[in-house]
Amino acid sequence: MRFEEVWSAATVVATRNVAPRIREILIRPENFNGRPYAVGSHIKVGVTIDGRPDVRSYSLVGEADAAGYRIAVRLAEESRGGSRYM
Repeated sequence: MRFEEVWSAATVVATRNVAPRIREILIRPENFNGRPYAVGSHIKVGVTIDGRPDVRSYSLVGEADAAGYRIAVRLAEESRGGSRYM
């Protein structure tokens, strides 16, 4: 098996609006080790949309941070709910 999916609980450490309709979110999973990640890496995030659990994939942005993973989410008008949730 090339990729093994492992889920862990995480905490939103910080959020900030970086542009109109774009929010940067710093997420720190339990047992986070702060290791660098490759350019183009992604993280899957469990979300709740219309009361149902779902999964969204987000690109990691910026350089590795000892505080957690950074993602940037654009609020999309045509969103099925993920960007509104985030």
